[in-house]
Amino acid sequence: MRTTIALTAVFLSSCIHLPKQPQYDTLGNQIAFISTADVKGGAQAGYNQGGRPFVEYDSSSMRRFPEEVQMFIFGHEIGHIILGHGAVENLLLPEEEVNNIEREADCYSVRRLEDELHYTSIQIEIVQDHVSKYFGKERAKNMLKCVTCQNRTGRTIGQYAQRNSDFSGTQETMFPSGPMACSLRSQEN
Repeated sequence: MRTTIALTAVFLSSCIHLPKQPQYDTLGNQIAFISTADVKGGAQAGYNQGGRPFVEYDSSSMRRFPEEVQMFIFGHEIGHIILGHGAVENLLLPEEEVNNIEREADCYSVRRLEDELHYTSIQIEIVQDHVSKYFGKERAKNMLKCVTCQNRTGRTIGQYAQRNSDFSGTQETMFPSGPMACSLRSQEN
């Protein structure tokens, strides 16, 4: 019995978890997912010569991540397509502009994980921990700004921030005002 469980765990950790439903760009073109070797960063979005969207991914790079993180990465690349970013790598943009584009794609992915895939706070934390480890603490910190104020499991954005001591500053300065703003005063009372 133990051998079967161990083999199942090894098999599951080596799977590629593509989106279960077909994905489309804003014009209704289906996004193709193409496995190829040596994709910088594990995955990248683009368009072929006919204008069809695709996400290329390096399966050996992607296999090192759990399903939650793979779905975040694929969602990030889908976000680039949906948000009309084009091939960021090929554009001669200032670093700050590229960083903004990456943050937008991260937010698209996080919101997709919450709204469409109904990820729990624990699953979001798994993603955040891997983003911090593999893509940088600053990116993980920015990712938390995208989490809705009230996750489906009841954890607020302030509780995410409190869990990680790397995120300094008050919640009022960490999280924007407007539709994503959180009313954290109720936690203090």
